[in-house]
Amino acid sequence: MKDIAKWLRGEVPHCDDPNNYDEWELRMLEAADEIDRLREALRTIADGDTPREHAIVYRSDGVHSKHDKCKHGAWMYDGCEDCVTEYARAALGEEKE
Repeated sequence: MKDIAKWLRGEVPHCDDPNNYDEWELRMLEAADEIDRLREALRTIADGDTPREHAIVYRSDGVHSKHDKCKHGAWMYDGCEDCVTEYARAALGEEKE
C-alpha cells in the first residue's frame, strides 16, 4: 500500500512548490484509486466472496466441488479465516507473517 494517507496528512514530503496543482491533482487521483481499491476488497470480504485456492480436489475427474479443500485444509463450503486474512493482507500490500 502506498503512503497516500500519510501524504494527505502532510507526513510525507509531497512537492517543493505548493502551487504545483498538477502534482496535487495526481496525488488526489492516486488517493481516490487507492480508496476505491480498498473498498472493493472490503466489499469482497463483507460479501463472503474471498477468492480461495482449491488445493485439495475431491473429485477424481478434477472438477471443483464444495468438497474440495483450500490450502489451509478447510472445506470449500466452510469459511476459512486464514484465506480471508491472506486476501486482506494482500489488499493492504502487507507481507505474510
